Amino acid sequence: MASQQIICEVLFFFSLFGLLFGTWKYLDSNLTAGRKETEKVAEVPAAHKLPTAEHYVAKRDFEKPPMKSWTRCGSAK
Repeated sequence: MASQQIICEVLFFFSLFGLLFGTWKYLDSNLTAGRKETEKVAEVPAAHKLPTAEHYVAKRDFEKPPMKSWTRCGSAK
């Protein structure tokens, strides 16, 4: 093998490695940025979940259903 052919092969593999590495870093940075955006969006609705749940659990006008309806359901076997 001539030295010129060896140099061409080495440069080819370096350029191939550089292409793969650059593509990997590009995709990784885009996925990381997308993940951070998703986390920001996910935090906003989570802030509303607790007050909404507290509202429904602690309703002052919550009434128990009348016992008549429960006894009718039990006797309908």
